Amino acid sequence: MELQRQGHAQQALTILEGEIPTLRATRDQTRLAQVLAAAAEACLASGKYQAALQYSKEALGFHESRNDTPAQARDWNTLGLADMYLGGYAASLHEFEQALALDRRTGDHEGEIARLNNLGNVYYFQGRYLEALQSFSAAFEKVNASRGETWNPRRRQITIANLATIYQRLGDEEKALALYSQPGASPSAVRPSEAAQMLLNKGVLYRRLGDPLKALELYGSAQQLFAKDQHRDGEIGALRNIGIARGLDLQDLPGALTSFQAALRLAKQAGNGRGEVQAELYSGEILRRMYRLDESQRMLDRAVAGAERAGLVEEHWKALYAIGLLAEMRSDPERAARSFTDAIELIETVRAGLQLTPLRTDFLADKRDVYDALIQLRLSNQRPDVADIFQLIEHSRARTVQDRVANLEEQSMSLVKVQAQLDPDTLLLEYWIGDQSVAAVWMNRGGAGVVTKQFSSADAADVVRFNEALSQGSPGWRSLSVTVGRRLLSGVPLGGHLRHVILVPDGLLEAMPFEVLELPGSEALVIEKFDVSYLPTAALLLNTSPAKRDWRFAWQRQLVAIGDPLSGEVAQPVALQDTEQWQPLPHAIDEIHGIAKILDGRTEQHLGQDAKKTYLTRSRVAAAAPLWHLSTHAAADLQNPERSRIVFAPAQNNAPLDYLFLREIYGLDLRGVDLVTVSACDTQRGKLVRGEGSQGFSRAFLAAGAAASVTSLWRVVDASTAEFMKQFYFGLSRGQSKAEALRNAKLKFLRSGSTLSHPRYWAPFVLSGNGSSPIAAIVPWSVLMAISAVVFAGIALTIMRLR
Repeated sequence: MELQRQGHAQQALTILEGEIPTLRATRDQTRLAQVLAAAAEACLASGKYQAALQYSKEALGFHESRNDTPAQARDWNTLGLADMYLGGYAASLHEFEQALALDRRTGDHEGEIARLNNLGNVYYFQGRYLEALQSFSAAFEKVNASRGETWNPRRRQITIANLATIYQRLGDEEKALALYSQPGASPSAVRPSEAAQMLLNKGVLYRRLGDPLKALELYGSAQQLFAKDQHRDGEIGALRNIGIARGLDLQDLPGALTSFQAALRLAKQAGNGRGEVQAELYSGEILRRMYRLDESQRMLDRAVAGAERAGLVEEHWKALYAIGLLAEMRSDPERAARSFTDAIELIETVRAGLQLTPLRTDFLADKRDVYDALIQLRLSNQRPDVADIFQLIEHSRARTVQDRVANLEEQSMSLVKVQAQLDPDTLLLEYWIGDQSVAAVWMNRGGAGVVTKQFSSADAADVVRFNEALSQGSPGWRSLSVTVGRRLLSGVPLGGHLRHVILVPDGLLEAMPFEVLELPGSEALVIEKFDVSYLPTAALLLNTSPAKRDWRFAWQRQLVAIGDPLSGEVAQPVALQDTEQWQPLPHAIDEIHGIAKILDGRTEQHLGQDAKKTYLTRSRVAAAAPLWHLSTHAAADLQNPERSRIVFAPAQNNAPLDYLFLREIYGLDLRGVDLVTVSACDTQRGKLVRGEGSQGFSRAFLAAGAAASVTSLWRVVDASTAEFMKQFYFGLSRGQSKAEALRNAKLKFLRSGSTLSHPRYWAPFVLSGNGSSPIAAIVPWSVLMAISAVVFAGIALTIMRLR
């Protein structure tokens, strides 16, 4: 246990596991339970979570039989930590609550604080940030109430660190720094290795705030503390952070190489195989960037051999990728392609083993480069294989959405399968943006091809300026429409009998409405020729979920609408009050009333103080209505997608505003919903995550099971939005497909001859998902009455004939 306290968890675990067989043989149950509980904690520190579950469950059974309440609380806590690390959040919450109840029964205030912090961590991982804040705040109150206890300084520091983390996640970095700086927040209050880890976290915060020099200072202090505590793994990690900051932020390649070489020497001395491979990998990459190619090759070859020998798949693919880049620098495309292909095979192996969706969301962020490198090589061929390129592009994007949508994960993606899903008058256009180039893979029922062009930083700047001109109402949008349209659409077969275009954009193109591009060789906009829908991945066309019913009875709900949650007096949320001040939406209620009158079916409206998110989050309640309309505020966080949120009325009277965070949407069950319309600002935008795309609300609703969604690319005007939505729903009520109804609403504005003709007012609304089908038709009461009359008349006639 002393070894474990010093950070040598694996050595401690070896000793403890060596005692277990002997204690089983001697039937010393008390001693065995003590060792099992300690071994479970050592397993947690070593990353062996399944073993931790096994040991702690066995220890818990013994402690329950002896009615040892404090030991039971410890065992429940270990179970909770193991399940939390494994992603079993529901089980983890239950286990921490069991431990908390036992702590309160015995009056163990330190245990109570620890458990409240652990509960907050689970809420944090689930994206339930306000609940996490409440748990951490409750722990902080307990800390302040127990100032005289010897354990108080350590628990105070841990609680402060958790509070700082949640404020940082919610976008209030200044409050996070204030917490780190307040009295009683000194790292000396905790164990050296814990203090060092907190310094590393603080360094990450400063690096995010754009202060790499301060981050380096904190990393250096952390490295010294780890060295003092003889925590070799931590010291190697701190040196690695120092090298990354020097190399990436300060472009100090010699300084970065010095840090990585120091980490390599330390890893060899400590026998740390993984640290050694990582240091060789980073050193090899820095040497490549310094054009010391022979040294880089030797270092990377050693990294590959070491990673393969130790089974370090992550380091293995990174080293293969670096070798591929090195081969390109040496004009050896065949070896580069082999290395990239081998790296991708390893990446797919790693990804297949991931169970935690949050891990999968960010998984491709640093791996998209490998796919891009191979795609670029394939495109450089004189006769590129379109099917191969399409499959590579699809494997490099939106995989989290593919995982979440039913029936997709087991299917193999191919160009032929996607072509078979397209209507004869539909063209699918999938983009890929690489380094200084852009490729457009097009396909219809009859053929497919790929168009490749140069795409410089100036071209990218034109796209950004085009989006700004549209969103700001600038008259200069038309000339940019011509320029960008020529760059992105030239060579794409957009003529003939086509009526529908499905776009799968990439990178910065995800924030651009293609409908406003001018078709090359024509003065017409895309929207004037075709209706347009968007997909995060073409794989969604392979979704074989059961088709939605195309009719409903008049007494069944057709629409659930939630609107204007700020029409009454509400408190601003504590955690977010410094960053947003929402205003009422006077036209939202009129918008919802108008839509309800347009549609034939029964509507359910929740307005003002009744606009609560529980109507959306209650289990399976959403499936009872095929249409959802949210007329409220939303915030898209372009730095951290987990902070993106939709505003709802307070859950209780006199409570702060409630939020539906992006991660919560992924957990909803919307398989019965045909269309979610979010009539709010910026709901299509989101942080661009390499390999996953824009983390906006549309893909979250699609991943949760909704067939389609309508969201906005920029801030919209309340009054014009209300009118636009009425036009959209009017088309839906007349049996038009969702894409056609949206197109007609846009054309109505475009051809209005008023200020509303500017794309600022109609272009931000985009349809994602299945836009080719209409909404369910309503069988009206008049038809039902007529059928009933016919039936009764038939019965009466039959009776008369029988008489």
